[in-house]
Amino acid sequence: MKVVLIDSASNITKSLTKARKLLSYAYSSIGLAYIAAVLQKNGIEVDIINQFIQNIDNTKVLEIIKKKSPELVGFSCLTHNMGTVKEMVREIKR
Repeated sequence: MKVVLIDSASNITKSLTKARKLLSYAYSSIGLAYIAAVLQKNGIEVDIINQFIQNIDNTKVLEIIKKKSPELVGFSCLTHNMGTVKEMVREIKR
């Protein structure tokens, strides 16, 4: 089984390009790392995409998902990035 976990960027974080390097250390989702570790321990192939750190847009994320062809896609979602996650979920379902 293949799983892709996504830590999506919000419109707020997209505008923080000058502070990107500083924030990238603190912004990564430890929750996704925990989930990935448990999945890997159980023999499941996992990739994590962090839009903020990798500086990629939704289109690029969707390209990566299509290329990897996972059976499951998961998101880290907080209030500030709910809109971005909803957009990507709609596109993934198509």
